Amino acid sequence: MNNLNIDLDLMLELSLSETRGEGECYLNLNDGEFSYIPQSIIEALKDESKFDKLESWEKELATEAEDVTMNYSDNYLYIPLIDESILVNSMKSYLDTLSPNDKNEIYSKVDWSNPLLTFNRVLINKDKLDEFYTFRDEFLINHLIDWLKENNISVVK
Repeated sequence: MNNLNIDLDLMLELSLSETRGEGECYLNLNDGEFSYIPQSIIEALKDESKFDKLESWEKELATEAEDVTMNYSDNYLYIPLIDESILVNSMKSYLDTLSPNDKNEIYSKVDWSNPLLTFNRVLINKDKLDEFYTFRDEFLINHLIDWLKENNISVVK
């Protein structure tokens, strides 16, 4: 097992579609650092004609991106976005921490066909959104730790 000192809060941020953006993120398996590659650079690596259109900072980053994705790819692990089903599980697990009345009231008001859109709105009205985000972040960090273990990585704190 590979023992790495990993900033789990940053990893969480890079694993959520709401904060990651359209780029790709990789974990360096040697030092636990992250490499974020914007979509514009990914496209330029696939189509060199787009390289000239990159800004100067993007061109500098393109060398690192090429190392991450091609030259030294065995030293990096792609970090996927957290799946919607995991996010929904965090919502349902949060509801299990509430009183039966609050749980039933919130559960009945959420449109479970589109919970990512409606869950937060319902919690805002109950003044529980901050409490949920604290719970959710801990839930998702535990999910990331399990995912890292599945990839033979142990988090050193």
